[in-house]
Amino acid sequence: MTPLRARSFAIVGVTYAVALAAALLVGASLHDAHPLLVIAAADLAATLVVFAASAWFRCASIYDPFWSIAPLAIAGYWVLSTGGDLRSVMVLALIWIWGLRLTFNFLRGWSGIDHEDWRYVDLRASSGRLFPLVNLFGIHLLPTGWVYLGCLPLMGVMTSERPLGWLDAPGLLIMVGAIALEARADATLREFRETPGRRLTDVLDTGVWGWCRHPNYLGEMGLWWGLWLVCLAAAPSLWWTGVGALSIYVLFRYISTPMIDRRHLVRRPDYARLMRELPSFLPRFSARSSESP
Repeated sequence: MTPLRARSFAIVGVTYAVALAAALLVGASLHDAHPLLVIAAADLAATLVVFAASAWFRCASIYDPFWSIAPLAIAGYWVLSTGGDLRSVMVLALIWIWGLRLTFNFLRGWSGIDHEDWRYVDLRASSGRLFPLVNLFGIHLLPTGWVYLGCLPLMGVMTSERPLGWLDAPGLLIMVGAIALEARADATLREFRETPGRRLTDVLDTGVWGWCRHPNYLGEMGLWWGLWLVCLAAAPSLWWTGVGALSIYVLFRYISTPMIDRRHLVRRPDYARLMRELPSFLPRFSARSSESP
């Protein structure tokens, strides 16, 4: 590991340790409040700590692990608060498997605080003097809100006394399949990027990337929909918590994937063919066209 990466990992580690401490302090001060309010306030406190670090080091990517780390703390909070039954333990285990793998995947591919995600670089360039506000609200607080909404079904999963039922099975299976799909997509993408002689204009259309253009995002969305199904099995009256999975779908469908598609169209001439042949998310297993671009 290079000195820069070691220093960067130390910065991230200290930042998230301080963020956790801030979340615990705020949560403890609201111990009599509704758990959703406690989680929201703790989430906000942790986000502001990470924002301060990203602004200080001029690297908004310091926030990136928050997406996969915050649900670990939120799920853990619910289990500690309720004691946890078999359903709760299974969901907790799946959330932790998903979160730890995704966090490790980010850290493995991150070169350090000298590297900022290209989307943040573009926002920094386009917003100019307004970037501090864009950074706070657009890069930090808004995604934290999405994560908070996605975790709403944990309330039903962790607090229900209803025994395991038939609807739990598809929900849990979707969560397992989503984790496996996202892991396979990330591994294939990493192998593709490390292929000797690969050109920057090459496109990835093999393995799960031959099913759809964004299998990693399909897996990500599947996790939250599966969690909602488990919540529906545990507490049908909390059907409205599906707003979390729906909001994450909106994020990927209308914000994240259009940005990536536009970038690839500019940088990879063959990507237009891929957009004709492959859907964004729902896999198409029929024979693909051999038409040249």
